[in-house]
Amino acid sequence: MGKQVRVLVRPGSDPSALVATGANVVEGDLTKRETLDRAVTGVSVLITTAQGYSLRKKGDTIAGVGIEGHRNLIDAARENGRPILVYTSALNCQQAVDNPNSLIFAKWVIEQELRKSGLPFVIIRSGSAFDILVYMDQFKRSLQKSRYMAAGWTDSRWSRVSFDQVADCLAKAAYTPEAHGKVIDIASEPPLSEKEFAAAIETALGRKLKVQKMPFGMLKGVLGIGSNLSLSMKYLNPLLEFLQSGNYIADTTQQKEIFGPPVEVQGSLVKLFKANGI
Repeated sequence: MGKQVRVLVRPGSDPSALVATGANVVEGDLTKRETLDRAVTGVSVLITTAQGYSLRKKGDTIAGVGIEGHRNLIDAARENGRPILVYTSALNCQQAVDNPNSLIFAKWVIEQELRKSGLPFVIIRSGSAFDILVYMDQFKRSLQKSRYMAAGWTDSRWSRVSFDQVADCLAKAAYTPEAHGKVIDIASEPPLSEKEFAAAIETALGRKLKVQKMPFGMLKGVLGIGSNLSLSMKYLNPLLEFLQSGNYIADTTQQKEIFGPPVEVQGSLVKLFKANGI
């Protein structure tokens, strides 16, 4: 698009890969309101994908980063030029149960804050990103050995998407007038159960996998025990429950009208595996 890009990074992060792309890097932290004015001043568009779920820094929480951090960002935007804010949310998050450990519910909280803020906005509700298959070492190593752990082996389907597809729609949303003020579901097609997704991976790889099937009830029990020891497991439980609920299905009508036809899961997997040498 030929736009100048400014990227907010936390102190201590390595921004070299971002600098290499020509981006202007500014240090700051969503959880520290006083650090955001410099990042926001003078921009016409804000795109945020932060969520707090990945616990990248000690002390991170969904409530701290995902909710309070985005409240800080909205406040900074209101006080510094009122740029359009493109927010990355989750499919059907309005149906999430009120739970401080739920990433999906946190998305719904900020959607409501953004609507009330008076800022121009676009909300992109994303499917579940399957790039985790190559970006988390344990998943990548398993696929290289023709193994796949199916977490939550049920017939429930949910919508999935690639990082590339989400990034493309986020970038286009701010500069597409038809998207402004809208809540838009983004996903690849079709929605798949874990059984169907495992079959799609096999087809993309061109070989059979040894699929390790963990029923959802068993997985929930493991996470329930682990949540007493690990915050990430405490966060994972309500997320998986929502995926298995049947609510995590995209309505891609607006996606097709505004951004064009969704990419098929199968084709995205082939591209992802080829790019990462699997």
